[in-house]
Amino acid sequence: MLTYKELAERLGVKKDTVIYRARKLPADNIIKKNNKNYLTEAAVKTITNEIKKQQQASHNATDLLAEQLTKKDEQIAQLQKLLDQQQQLTANLQTRLDDTQKQLTIVQNDKPKNWWQRLFEH
Repeated sequence: MLTYKELAERLGVKKDTVIYRARKLPADNIIKKNNKNYLTEAAVKTITNEIKKQQQASHNATDLLAEQLTKKDEQIAQLQKLLDQQQQLTANLQTRLDDTQKQLTIVQNDKPKNWWQRLFEH
């Protein structure tokens, strides 16, 4: 037989957790001696199994979340790479556009002037 506190320490949980589980058990699973509540072996086994199941479920959920987080990190890295590539392409395109604009300006300035443009130029 164990007290609530002893079982809580053994399982690594709070005493309140053991008390909560014990209240769900039939009254004959709790023995009161010297103003202390003791749990029967059946109660200890039941509470231990319930808490271990809960801890396992929590552990599984944590593993799942860690796996999902890793996948999201990979997706973010991939998106960052694509964004960098897009920015490089945009910068390259802007450079080419500027070069084309300069060439067009040069061609327009080198174009021979008509007789009336030369007349009014001075």
